[in-house]
Amino acid sequence: MKLLSTILWFTALLLISFGLERNDFQPLFIAYCIAFFNYWLIYQLVEDKEILKYIWIAVLTRCIIAFAFPNLSDDIYRFIWDGKLITDGIHPFLHTPTELIQKHLVHDPIYKTLYPFLNSPDYFTVYPPICQAIFAFSTQLFPNDIYESAIVMKIILACFDIGSIFLIRHLLKNNHLPAKKVLLYAFNPLIIIELCGNAHFESAMLFFFLLSLHFWHQQKITQTAIALAFSIASKLLPLLFIPFFIAQLYKVNLPQVQFPFIKNTAYFIGVLSMTTLFLFLPLYDAQLMANMGKSLNLYFQKFEFNASIYYGLRWIGFKLFGYNQIAIL
Repeated sequence: MKLLSTILWFTALLLISFGLERNDFQPLFIAYCIAFFNYWLIYQLVEDKEILKYIWIAVLTRCIIAFAFPNLSDDIYRFIWDGKLITDGIHPFLHTPTELIQKHLVHDPIYKTLYPFLNSPDYFTVYPPICQAIFAFSTQLFPNDIYESAIVMKIILACFDIGSIFLIRHLLKNNHLPAKKVLLYAFNPLIIIELCGNAHFESAMLFFFLLSLHFWHQQKITQTAIALAFSIASKLLPLLFIPFFIAQLYKVNLPQVQFPFIKNTAYFIGVLSMTTLFLFLPLYDAQLMANMGKSLNLYFQKFEFNASIYYGLRWIGFKLFGYNQIAIL
């Protein structure tokens, strides 16, 4: 039964990654259902002595999916666009793609190839420096090949994701939690498809955040702050967790010195802030924060993520009142 479930899980993930487009709704839905059902079965059936073997199955799956072009997301085109700008000496935060095209500020033919696929060409980029570094590295290696640049990014992100698996395994052990729980992450189809399949940089963010927790449990405040800064420089979301670390600082002592809570906090915030500033420094420009802020506002004010309930209520609102009831909803 375990073997059959693993084969079905693996086959469904390969089908999603290599065989389907994002408008293939019914096949995608069926494949996701198969993947998640067998994910649950695998977790139920795997015994403790088999955990490491199944971890390596999850690792191998990520390595294979890393070579599939991310057909379920068009973000990859913006990643390559930003990377190409950096390698061409153009600051990615200073111009929107539309502005660059209309003012003829870019001349390489690949820009005209990429532009029609960009999902927000009228907005400034929002990707922090760790992302930009990976974009630039990938396009530096393959400046005129979209597929090859994408695969380089995906291999890097798969490595981060594999690192996260082993960090989770280590954290579970240190906290005396069931080792089997690592499979909840390692075999999760959504994690694999979104991070390794669709090339989303939450992979880097999660790795560095888990690394910060690893150092936290070792009571290494400096390394914790540095790792958290790298996580923030991958995606801004870990900023939300800073209060958690501050609230726990009273339990932790810096090496060889007993500091009060306020000094502990000041030291942690100081290292975190300096490292974050250092990471953002190569991209610094007076317009950086203003332009990034404009694009972040797009996410909070315009985009509708996972809005199935809202869509249903919106439809009812149109039927009853004839216009969108978004303000009330």
